[in-house]
Amino acid sequence: MSGAKHKTLADIVMLFAIALLIVATLMIQLATWRSADNFNKVQIQKKIDQAHHVYHQYIESRNATLSAASRVLINDFGFRQAVMTADADTLASMLENHGQRIGADLMVIVDLQGEVVASTAIHENAISGAASLRNAYQNPGKEILLPLSGSLYQVVALPVYAPRLVAYSLVGFRVDRTSVLELRRLTGLEISVFADPEIRLTSLHEDFPDGVRQFLANSTSPLFFWQRPRFHNSTLEDEAVQIWLSFDLAEIYDEYDNLMWKIMVVTLLILLFSALASKYFARTLTQPLQFLADWASAMSRGQYKLVEAEPKFRILELSSLFSSFRSMAWEISHREDEIRYRAEHDMQTGLLNRLAAFELMDSYANQQSSFALVMISLTNFRDFNDRFGPEFGDDCLKHFSERLTTFCTQTDEFVARYDGIQFIAVLNTSSEDLRSRIDVMHHTLSKPYLVSGLQARFKLSFGCALCPEDGFSAEVLLRRATIALENARRHGLPLKFYQQGNDEAYLRRLRLVDELGQVLERGGDQLYLVYQPKMDLMTNKVMAVEALTRWQHPDEGFISPDLFIELAEQSGLINRLTEWVFETVFLQLQTWQQARIDLEVAVNVAATSFSSPDFSYRLLNQLAASTQSREGSQRAPLSLELTERDILSNKEIGLANIDRLRNNGIKVAIDDYGLGESSLSQLKSLPVDELKLDKSFILNLDSSVRDQMIVKSTIQLAHDLNLKVVAEGVENKASLALLRAMGCDSIQGYYLCKPIVADEITRWMEQYAYLDHL
Repeated sequence: MSGAKHKTLADIVMLFAIALLIVATLMIQLATWRSADNFNKVQIQKKIDQAHHVYHQYIESRNATLSAASRVLINDFGFRQAVMTADADTLASMLENHGQRIGADLMVIVDLQGEVVASTAIHENAISGAASLRNAYQNPGKEILLPLSGSLYQVVALPVYAPRLVAYSLVGFRVDRTSVLELRRLTGLEISVFADPEIRLTSLHEDFPDGVRQFLANSTSPLFFWQRPRFHNSTLEDEAVQIWLSFDLAEIYDEYDNLMWKIMVVTLLILLFSALASKYFARTLTQPLQFLADWASAMSRGQYKLVEAEPKFRILELSSLFSSFRSMAWEISHREDEIRYRAEHDMQTGLLNRLAAFELMDSYANQQSSFALVMISLTNFRDFNDRFGPEFGDDCLKHFSERLTTFCTQTDEFVARYDGIQFIAVLNTSSEDLRSRIDVMHHTLSKPYLVSGLQARFKLSFGCALCPEDGFSAEVLLRRATIALENARRHGLPLKFYQQGNDEAYLRRLRLVDELGQVLERGGDQLYLVYQPKMDLMTNKVMAVEALTRWQHPDEGFISPDLFIELAEQSGLINRLTEWVFETVFLQLQTWQQARIDLEVAVNVAATSFSSPDFSYRLLNQLAASTQSREGSQRAPLSLELTERDILSNKEIGLANIDRLRNNGIKVAIDDYGLGESSLSQLKSLPVDELKLDKSFILNLDSSVRDQMIVKSTIQLAHDLNLKVVAEGVENKASLALLRAMGCDSIQGYYLCKPIVADEITRWMEQYAYLDHL
């Protein structure tokens, strides 16, 4: 507010100094009080403990005197004879004489029923009615505080034998104010004794209208507005008596109060001197500090350069402070530029990062600009990274980024690194034909990169979304460009544009991934296996079947295996799916073994599962747990079908897994041979048992001379390498005849039998012997 009154620096410094001293004084007072309080508590407790000890020694001393006097009496023959004859007069005379000799105030003889036989001056009725009398003679030799007829006695009881137990002798001293004062002298504490309402003994001298107990409990000592308890009380409890040991805190309070007042006087003097000194000191700081304050205000607005002439400082520290300000301004300016750059760029490639690209695209979309978002994925980058190391991979990304940057020819175009191996380019759609431009980009970026003396050629997939046609925000455009990229990658195309309806397909894939995970969590309740028989052409017997996974969705019906297996591989569910397949196969093998059906089961294994170092261990553990065994057979009833690419995706791990499985009797076959990157040079070095010809060479075998040449030469080559050959996709009798003539070892296909469930396999095996069309 403009009308608010501002305090001067001198006032602020003075107030600060005063406040600081006040706080310091309070802290000193608090520390002093806490220290004194802790010390006093320890000393008071020691005093109380000593008083307890002195009290017990005093009582024990009197008790020893009473016990000795009582034993003299009970050991007197005449006394015991009087007790036996219940001669009350003789006993009363003896008690009176003996009590006078030892100074006892109470002498009593009670029989075994607790009735008084003889006593000194106290009335017998009062003794008989004492509630604690029984406690006295039931605890011989133990001192008891016994209230009788308004007086308090310390009593000890001893048994009288003549020669058997005939009575108890009770001897006691009166406890009066003299005793209490003696205890006060010995302990240094105020002593108060409370028994029945008539007995109140205290060492205090005051007269208490409300009673001694209330005075000791409620008496206070004032300090300002604070009432402090005057006494620290400790209680000794007896059956009928309560004894208070009270420590008077008045002397301790006086010492502390004097110290507190001295500290306060010294503090006031220091406050006065501090106010005067701080006023003078503040005046010497006003001008240079005001200058620095103005400069700091300018820096807060981003103005780091000094616009005024450098002032002259007479104080060395202020001159040093100004130099520090100047260095700080330069450092902050430099650091802000660096932070801004790091916040907006990918440090590995120097391109804009995901967040900066997102903000730029949102600003373009808000301005209703037309642009194309192109997402680029280096699909085979991990092959280079795994083969040549991360440093080589980083250099590849830098070279790729430099080449990608050359396509930004207009000011409103930019490229960015979206993710590890994904980049984005925002291009103006009005400059030229967009598809032609992207094709040129794809062609240029696909050319080899010379990195560390090696050539690296990337396989690229492009996905494109248009603004505003495909979305009005960066979030939507990025999602739809990602969907287009996934479609391009899945179909093996270099470029895909987003099309209406892709969102639904993408969401369906996500939903199926989620539901497949839930199905596997429930034990595969919607999954089942079908088996396609394989026939040995030498014996015409079915010795093996291939297990194929099927998914019957409750809402969508039959889900294509190509779709859900691809989704399992992409989402990381493939290992769980593979484990479920093997569990199901092992259970089925056990069922067939019990039915004396001798079949080997072939299972397809994905590269992502097989490339795991512990795959073979997990599979062998599953096989052992299934307790499968075949008498007279050295091989396990299981074979694995892998593509050559699956084995070579991580050759070292793949070959180790193959050796371990084959050493345990599990066969390994190369599946889909002839497709993709099948290599004769690799085939001769792979430790496999079987070669499975892809059905693309078999479907038209009877009508294609080229296919016949390829199949015949492949069979001959495989046999030369000591490999068995299986032909899949046999659809007619002519193809079967050709394969027999070429020496093929086994066949499978719809001509023999389509994939069927396990129960139908059993029936089909029973009918197989009567099939004459084979």
